[in-house]
Amino acid sequence: MLPVEAATEVLSYLLLSVGAALLSGYRLPAVGWGAVVAFLALVVACAILGGHVQACAHVLIATGLYVLWRLGPRDVFRRRGRGWILGVSVGIALAAIEIAPLACYLARSPVWTDRVLEKKSPWTISRPRLLDALCTATPYLYGSQRRGQPNLARAIGVHNLNESAGGFAGLITLIWLAPLGIASRRERPIARFLTPLLAIGFCGAFEIPPVANFFRAVPVLDVIDQRRLTLWVSFCLVFLGAIGLDRLGNAPVRRRWEIWIACWFLASIAFGTVAVGVKRFEPTLRAKAAAHFSKTLSTDPSDDPAVLHRKIDRQVAMTVHFVERYYGYVAFHLLVLAVAGMAWRRGRLKRPWVESFAIGAAMLDLVGFGVGLNPAIDRRAYRPQSEVIEYLRKEVSPPARIVGVGAELPPNTLLRFGLADVRNYDSIESTRSLSFLDSLFEPEPGRRERTSRRLITWSSVLRARSRLKDAGVSAVVGATPPPLERFDRVDRIGRVWVARWNCPLPNARFDDGLIEIDATNSSSSEIRVLPVTFDPGWRGATEDGLSVRVEPWRDVFLAVKMPRGAKKTTLTYDPIEVRLGLWISATAACMVCGWASKGFVLLAKNRLLGLERSKGSG
Repeated sequence: MLPVEAATEVLSYLLLSVGAALLSGYRLPAVGWGAVVAFLALVVACAILGGHVQACAHVLIATGLYVLWRLGPRDVFRRRGRGWILGVSVGIALAAIEIAPLACYLARSPVWTDRVLEKKSPWTISRPRLLDALCTATPYLYGSQRRGQPNLARAIGVHNLNESAGGFAGLITLIWLAPLGIASRRERPIARFLTPLLAIGFCGAFEIPPVANFFRAVPVLDVIDQRRLTLWVSFCLVFLGAIGLDRLGNAPVRRRWEIWIACWFLASIAFGTVAVGVKRFEPTLRAKAAAHFSKTLSTDPSDDPAVLHRKIDRQVAMTVHFVERYYGYVAFHLLVLAVAGMAWRRGRLKRPWVESFAIGAAMLDLVGFGVGLNPAIDRRAYRPQSEVIEYLRKEVSPPARIVGVGAELPPNTLLRFGLADVRNYDSIESTRSLSFLDSLFEPEPGRRERTSRRLITWSSVLRARSRLKDAGVSAVVGATPPPLERFDRVDRIGRVWVARWNCPLPNARFDDGLIEIDATNSSSSEIRVLPVTFDPGWRGATEDGLSVRVEPWRDVFLAVKMPRGAKKTTLTYDPIEVRLGLWISATAACMVCGWASKGFVLLAKNRLLGLERSKGSG
């Protein structure tokens, strides 16, 4: 996912910077002020509608700092500064169709409260994430979640590839081109802005005080995940690298570059030593892996010890093979850069050749980083037809729900095959649902956040049995045998067990935002309970157009009182926040269209005037 997200967000930085530049210091084009504001609004809206609100907040902060730097504090509220503020405001209004429902859904979720509880005090000095910072130079230093690579990051407390390696812009960019760009601050004014932005982004992303403390002290920013500030790092490195590349052939080569190049040689030797000697540490790696998986076995007794031993053997072999290849590649890469740097320092590598070498090395490094990271998934591999999936699709199809014990069948897997899980997979989950199913999850010491990704065991399933039945759960899947006497039916499907309950299901048809309740066999008015999480916005009506009241049942599910004589009742989800967001977005779209049309008319007039002047002068 990282290359797609990084490319989208860096493109957002670039386009917003263009809009900010047009409004903050350069001569406006022939289309006029309003058309540029409309362009900026469209870019802001596209960045928000891209889906990652936190990253978009970082983009807007960076471009806002650029406008402030370009105009200065005195002129920021004059015509050009007001134009940028107006463009950003209209862009946010254009994206209101996403922002308004998201804000309302956040209010019904514990995620915001959990982040406030987990927030550290601004006066707390956090331990810097220096191990994560190393991934800015070598993104796969600890492996990754890619197939065929070990995930050493989890064992040493490093975050995943998205957060740790998001600032990678190529090794030659980091150690060669970007330093040249930083050194040209006197000649290139933009480098005077990018250099401190790079430092702030780096310190904020990797929890380095006092920058990290400042972010925790600012409202709204204090609950945003600052690890995505690595996008500031990559953005600044790319532009500083471009400045350094332009300066490469004309830069005065000072003596201190020899010391810097010597550091590359030493780093090459260090990586090469690790690559050659990793096999000697195989027993230590095996002991570490055994300790890690033994801890897993103690927290989840459903895991099979034989399976864990196979995991240990596979993990150790994969680690040794990966370290030999990747660390050897980094050692060779650093050696080549050091040799080329020394040749450039001594004048043996002239400008055309050194520029071609720098571009080629950067492109090769970036392609090597991203290739295969987001491969196209074959249709057969995307939905493999396993024995247990075929069984569940036949026996426990929606509206019946399923839950997995331990690591079996996470919610995203069931969703892929059109099956329903009682859990969610998104981080923004309904407080009602999580509170109702709290007994389903095993308590984990030290974990305060409320999420459906917590551990589930057979004992916790039995503890929450009545609530699972109320939620429409008809099957529980696990890798170990369940207690047979507590279920109505237990089937062994392949290597897993499927425990079943005779759970009555509502006589209704469920669709996205639509529920049709069949009351043909009902002779009198009654209350129907549907195992769907209640949210304000559900509306009900009979086939005759009579309104039906929808209320929460046990503060979690939908309860509908069926009118006497009604044969069919339809419930639709039509929340007010969606209508409000749609109206705001439509109004902003009209403003953008008006500004753009005026800009095109102005451009046409300028062209006609230019033609008349050229004819008159002729």
